[in-house]
Amino acid sequence: MTTTVPQQEDVISLEVITSPLEAVKAEGQDEKTQDQTHTVDQIHKLPETQDREQHWLTKETHLLPKNNIWIVLPGLFLVTGLAALDQTIVTTANPTIAADLHGGPTSISWVGSAYLLASTAVIPLCGRLSDLIGRKPVLWSAIFLFLFGSTMCGVAKNMTWLNICRGLQGVGAGGTENMVNILLGDIFPLEKRGFYGGLFDLVWAFSGLIGPLIGGALSQSGSSWRWCFFINLPIGGLAFLVLAFNLKLNPMQKRPLEEVWKTFDKGGYLFLLAGIVLFLLGFTFAESHGFSELKAILCIAIGGALFLVFALYECAMERYFPDKTQTIFPSRLFRNRTTLLMFLGIICRAPAFMATVFYLPVYYQAITGASPVMSGVKMLALTLSCSLSALISGYNISRIRRCHPTIVISFVIMTIGTGLMTMLHADTPSVLQAIYPIIFGIGFGVISQSGVMVIQAAMPVKEMAVSGSAVYLVRFASFTVGVAVAGSIFNSGVRSNTANITGYDRAGLPADQSNLRNLIHLQPPELAFQVLKAYSDAIRSIWIVFTPIVGIGFLAVLGIREYSMTRNTVQQQ
Repeated sequence: MTTTVPQQEDVISLEVITSPLEAVKAEGQDEKTQDQTHTVDQIHKLPETQDREQHWLTKETHLLPKNNIWIVLPGLFLVTGLAALDQTIVTTANPTIAADLHGGPTSISWVGSAYLLASTAVIPLCGRLSDLIGRKPVLWSAIFLFLFGSTMCGVAKNMTWLNICRGLQGVGAGGTENMVNILLGDIFPLEKRGFYGGLFDLVWAFSGLIGPLIGGALSQSGSSWRWCFFINLPIGGLAFLVLAFNLKLNPMQKRPLEEVWKTFDKGGYLFLLAGIVLFLLGFTFAESHGFSELKAILCIAIGGALFLVFALYECAMERYFPDKTQTIFPSRLFRNRTTLLMFLGIICRAPAFMATVFYLPVYYQAITGASPVMSGVKMLALTLSCSLSALISGYNISRIRRCHPTIVISFVIMTIGTGLMTMLHADTPSVLQAIYPIIFGIGFGVISQSGVMVIQAAMPVKEMAVSGSAVYLVRFASFTVGVAVAGSIFNSGVRSNTANITGYDRAGLPADQSNLRNLIHLQPPELAFQVLKAYSDAIRSIWIVFTPIVGIGFLAVLGIREYSMTRNTVQQQ
């Protein structure tokens, strides 16, 4: 059913696409749809004593701005691809960067950790700030910071310089990725977001796919690795021009800076920011020194306590001062069973994925002796399986308008895939070196968009930006934890596994990534075999630890309730 609101003076022409009740009827009252918790029909059957008329699902309307999708989507694809490319391009270039800038294992680990830490810290700021001052100012600022940080990384003279600028780059990347996710919710209705989200996942995976290849090619010799960062400048500039001239968004009330400052939840953000920094710093310290390090334990404990303080503070502010402050995250996120279980699922799966992205190339280069380029080629098995499964699952979710079955299946596949990765030895056949990551990648790709959609379906449209930011915050924080935990497992494993190898002069020391490719050439061959086995066992230990964690995520998502993915949707003319 399509109707048009008559045009009046100073009134936008609107086209009603569908209503929740019409959408349910159009689906033929499918039995599975009727079984969903909090479907539209069930909400309308609630007794008056439950304030049926006040339920957010029956009253809200999602206003969609009119855009030329064929132009705007490529611009957003460029932004997404840029952030994904920058995350993976350094994975195969790390050994060369470490050698050129004389970096040790601790400093090289910060190339990834500084980026992810900064990306995570800025995410909650972008979500609520974009509600207060508008989407575009936040997006433009994030793109500028990313490009400036890329330039400074490209001219870095030492590891300290590089890592500081990687943090600045991370601020821009976290902002751009989060804003693209928010804009996706602004432009497309929830029930179609699975398909378009699958397209963005395809772009992200493709960019991540070519990232190791480009990084390996650019890091073959000397200081050519600097182009791993300079390559961002033309891509980012083109993305900005496309979006600046073509992106259309719903008009927002302009607020004076004084009002924005008073309304913004400064206390909540400070609690959250302190918690993020301390918590992730603790894991970063543990990556280099182990979890027995006192400063790592203190940072993790204090950071975790601050997260609890933040949640309590947000609930109190929303209850006692609802008209004075817009909280960083609505308390519903902390009180709803579905959102909490979905967050737990993300926490269990995201670290395993990022650990694999960082340490599978180490396996290929150190254990199999692959060059940086060949390491990137071998990573195709993981990235292609992620991208194609994300696209297919996104289309299927948009078609059936259900997420829960997809989520459960994906966790089963990913748990099996993570377990298979523990079987990668020094002498594993090349075919199995590809098959195991493919199964793992399918499991991760299938759930890529489902988590965001489940949480946004459980939240009001007005909280779509901050709920999406919450998902990205948990995901990015989990990525950082995954890299840190994997690094700690790897370094401690190398120390213990090589401690008693006679003739190996790096016995007992953390892994030196600048020399990993030389391990296979150690002499005599018996020494090379022992050292390779020691490093291979250290890498396998990463997946041994993460396999039961992913399994816990599977148990968590079994308890998720399904919310209707259909909303009152109105399109501007």
